[in-house]
Amino acid sequence: MKDLNLPHPLTLNQNDVWPKLKFYGGFDDRMAAEVKENGWIQFVLVELQNGKCYQVTFYDINNLELSLKRNADIHHPFEAAPGMIVLEKVTLENMLSAVKELCEQGEFGFFTYLKEWDIERDNKYFKKYYDGIAKSLYEYPTVSGI
Repeated sequence: MKDLNLPHPLTLNQNDVWPKLKFYGGFDDRMAAEVKENGWIQFVLVELQNGKCYQVTFYDINNLELSLKRNADIHHPFEAAPGMIVLEKVTLENMLSAVKELCEQGEFGFFTYLKEWDIERDNKYFKKYYDGIAKSLYEYPTVSGI
C-alpha cells in the first residue's frame, strides 16, 4: 500500500477529497488502536463523489486466517462479510489507500450501493447499538453529522 502521509482524521477538513470513509460510532485514536489490534472493522461506509455509499468490512490477513480456522472447527469453512476488503494491517491509512485504489480501478461498480433508506435504517440501528455514543456518523477525511 502507498503511504499517504495523512493527518489524523479529526483534524483534516477537506470537503473535496473523495472517496470518504464513514464510521458509525466515530473514529478516534482509541478506535484506531482497537481496530489495528483486532485486525478488523465492519459497517464502514465508503461514499463516492457521485453520492453513492457502499458498506465494506476490512480484515487483516492474520485475523482472516484465524477466523477461517475457527469457522472450520465448527464445520463452517468460510468467511464472508459485505464488501470484504483484506489488508496487510487494518489502519486508517491502509483503509483509505485501498478504497482510493479500488475506486480508481472501478471496482465499486461491482458492489451494491446502499439506498438512502438503508443508511437511515442503519444509522438508527447503530445509534441504539452504541447507546447514544454514535450521535453522528463520522466521516474521513471530513467530520460531519448525518
